[in-house]
Amino acid sequence: MKTNNTLINIKNSLASTMLIIFYFCSFTILIIQFGKYLIDLSFIEDFILFIPRWLIFCPLFFFLLLYIPLNRYHIIAIAILTLLLLTFYVSFHIPLPSIKNSSLKPQIRVMSLNLNGSAFDAKKLNLQIKYNQPDVMVFQEVPPQKLKNSLPNGWLLNCQKSLCVASKEKSEIIDFRTRRMFDGWGTFSTLFKVKIANNPIYILNMHLETPRKAYENLQYGKFNIKLMKNIYEQRYLEASLSKSLIVNNQPLIIAGDFNMPSDSFIYQETFQEFTNAFNEKGFGLGSTKKSKLIRAKIDHILVNKKFDVVNAWVDINIGSDHRPIFSDISLIDPVITLQP
Repeated sequence: MKTNNTLINIKNSLASTMLIIFYFCSFTILIIQFGKYLIDLSFIEDFILFIPRWLIFCPLFFFLLLYIPLNRYHIIAIAILTLLLLTFYVSFHIPLPSIKNSSLKPQIRVMSLNLNGSAFDAKKLNLQIKYNQPDVMVFQEVPPQKLKNSLPNGWLLNCQKSLCVASKEKSEIIDFRTRRMFDGWGTFSTLFKVKIANNPIYILNMHLETPRKAYENLQYGKFNIKLMKNIYEQRYLEASLSKSLIVNNQPLIIAGDFNMPSDSFIYQETFQEFTNAFNEKGFGLGSTKKSKLIRAKIDHILVNKKFDVVNAWVDINIGSDHRPIFSDISLIDPVITLQP
């Protein structure tokens, strides 16, 4: 009898501990998520945005396994926290029906993909292009010669260092930004102009600074706060400088590897005015980056008010540590009707 009581006490203690952990983590995450609309919480939010977000429910899961009776106040609190986390943190997207009729407007299919250098499979990329038939493709971390050899016939490739646009018609580079001002190397944003069926479209291709360097240190037991803060600040500056390239009142697509989810402070501060294609018409979590440390939606396709978003999805792996993201968008006031 005494042994049974001891086991019950241990079980109740573990269950209570799991519930406290769930409450603490939930409140912390929600405070940071809502707090970013009031104040720049800097690199603090990076950690909660890049870890696997389902981890927040692990304490609740173990609590339910150990089950102890709860009063109605705990039940209400758990239900409310779960709903808030699913809505504002887990970010499972469900497209809402639209009253706009985009079927009568010309559609452009956009593809964006970080190729991770030469890691991608050229044959898989070629098949991906032939299957999805995009009208324009935006690439980051590009080995130009390998990519050129991988594209089907008829595609024209235009690159500024490792940022490229592929299209059926000739494109031009309007302007770009490099990391020389940060004593680094490489181009982090390039503004292209391309015509699609005689419609001039501006495309801002971006690859912002990665937080991966700081997280890699965690594998070796190092928690470098200064490095995390410096990377965050550089990404903020790169986002602002990229936005300065935008040509006003022109059809604009912003695509690439933002190295941040759409609920980060930097994204909200810089790109909130644009429509995020997957957030608008995608279904599910939309994770584009999948590695040992990170599973997140950090690759995006955005459009300005010159477009309506019709559809968006993330496709299969082609060898890179990023997955291609696609979107069908409609130009609201085209010069001429695009051919299907």
